Amino acid sequence: MKNLLLLFTLLFISGSGWAHNPLTAKVELNTKVPEISQLGIYLSQTGLHQALTKYYDTTDLSTISTTEYKKLAVQYLKDHIHLVADGTPLVIGEGGIKLGNHQTDFRFLIKNFPKNIRNLKANIDIGKENGNHHTVFSWLKKEGKSKVVLSERNQYQTLLNVEQVVVESNNNYIGMIVGGVLALLLVLAVLGKLYTSRKKKGINKEGMQVSTIS
Repeated sequence: MKNLLLLFTLLFISGSGWAHNPLTAKVELNTKVPEISQLGIYLSQTGLHQALTKYYDTTDLSTISTTEYKKLAVQYLKDHIHLVADGTPLVIGEGGIKLGNHQTDFRFLIKNFPKNIRNLKANIDIGKENGNHHTVFSWLKKEGKSKVVLSERNQYQTLLNVEQVVVESNNNYIGMIVGGVLALLLVLAVLGKLYTSRKKKGINKEGMQVSTIS
């Protein structure tokens, strides 16, 4: 039983569907095609609701409609996400919202992302009302990908350039490969142990345990 629990735990951790941390957010800027640049935001619904409650402290969120709730959430995000590309403040445009019981996702178009930029400044402090919050910010472009954690330690700010994107993309890719190999080895080790354990107990193909007479 312990072996089975360990196996399920490993599979659960290595998969993409784990419970979202209320004190963690993910923001992803995709500019692989500048003309249709998009901003994806992924939040714990619990953490988002707590932040909205504190930010709109004069509004009883339990009495408003879902439509109004979404409007407040969008405005909150626009007030807490500031991106500047080569000195040009980016404008968050139309988008969609998927409210969930555990995780809420947002996706917006960026109206004015310039071509051939060199630097990107990000100031993202969503969730700061909850305390000890951090956001994983990723910038995806055709040359590669960069990732940085924004928190109180760096005042929720970072400055990325094209060269950093390429270097960090290679490091992240290597890290993903190593992590995947280690996870696979752990799963195979547990499966091997389960097989050995079943063999020692004398379990036949039909799942019946065979008694051994000495």
